[in-house]
Amino acid sequence: MCDLQIFYTALQQSIQSSRALAELNLNGDKSDVYYGVLWLDPSDWSGIALSGTDISWEVSSFWRFTEYLPPAVADCVETFASNLLLEPQKRLGERLGLLENVSEAPPVPMEETELDAKDPAAMDDDDDEELGECAQQRDVDMEPAEPSKEEQASSDKQTAQALEELTTWIKEVWFEEQRGTMLTYVAELQMKRQKDLQQDTNNLPKGEDSEEEDEPELGNDSEDPHAAAIRRQERLRRQIERRWAFPEVPGRRAPPGAIDFEALRAIIQVYKLEDCILDQVEQLRDLMCQKLRVSSFQQGLDFEKPCFPLILRDVRCDRCCVAKHVDVTSHPHRAPGLWVCENCDGVYNKDGMEARLVDLFHSTIQAWHSQEIKCSKCRGLRNCQMQDFCECFGRWQVNFKEADFRLIIHILRSLTGPHSLHWLRETLESHAISMLP
Repeated sequence: MCDLQIFYTALQQSIQSSRALAELNLNGDKSDVYYGVLWLDPSDWSGIALSGTDISWEVSSFWRFTEYLPPAVADCVETFASNLLLEPQKRLGERLGLLENVSEAPPVPMEETELDAKDPAAMDDDDDEELGECAQQRDVDMEPAEPSKEEQASSDKQTAQALEELTTWIKEVWFEEQRGTMLTYVAELQMKRQKDLQQDTNNLPKGEDSEEEDEPELGNDSEDPHAAAIRRQERLRRQIERRWAFPEVPGRRAPPGAIDFEALRAIIQVYKLEDCILDQVEQLRDLMCQKLRVSSFQQGLDFEKPCFPLILRDVRCDRCCVAKHVDVTSHPHRAPGLWVCENCDGVYNKDGMEARLVDLFHSTIQAWHSQEIKCSKCRGLRNCQMQDFCECFGRWQVNFKEADFRLIIHILRSLTGPHSLHWLRETLESHAISMLP
């Protein structure tokens, strides 16, 4: 473990010394060491933190794509991802003897010797030499002995055998137990949603409407109790609907499908991160499709990240004057329109960011109208509006496809509501984007 930390520290220093790798943000303040990680990309992963030589055995989840799912489904997807990471790692910890966090024993007080009882002022040179020899001997005893080649080979063989046994256990035992749970969850998801929406909200606990407690109460203290109960029931009904509704999140590529279909895609994508069960996951996907009565060969069944990146390059922070590339659809923000600077934890200027987005929209419009029309066969330019085909009988095509153009405009429009970008909304509406030639 010490060798790993030494290697990681050296890696940090090497990366920090290179300006080209500064975007990785691997510094001592923000980087942690993990015992196990389930990784999709920098914004979607789970990890079990490692503090010194102790393992917390608690999963830290950071799954960005679950924000595009209903909260009720997002919680279950994160639970499945946590189980996929935690249970195999615990099994491996049991095999290697790491499951129990062994704390360091308190220092045992040394018994008083004749040397300790002597007066320090009365110590002679012989005592100093004897004390120095004891200290040197103690330092030698505390130094860890380097393992021999035979011990290292035996340790590597034991680790390889433990990993092989873990792989077999995941495929033949653990995944078979999880298969039924996931099939039941996806098959009964719509039924559970309808049951929650139709249930008597009077039986819900009062904590369910915690988000609505700040709403001002209408009427006075003498209001009819029946009317107050109806109003509370309506608040609880809206809270349940929000829990099962797809949230309005900026950057969504396309409108979401059925809730059970989106849950299927998310769960399958998470379990595909474990290479040893890819074949079992494919079979599970086919069984889920049978339960939902959809074709396993249809288009759109494979997972695609719902968030489309829209990057503003070299955005300068007014506080620390550091320029960074900012993805406005997924970058952390403290409030609507206030994206956070990762270097100083400040916020970028909202008006400046909105001006950059408006300029991006104008550049997109200009690129669409000023693009060249070329022949797909001879690559010649079109110089006459009356020609339907090139002289070589090739078809005319544009460099900037209409689908890509509409996607960028759609992403820009999705930012206006959650981030309160009124100038950008008025600019989009003034150009009548829906009417393209």
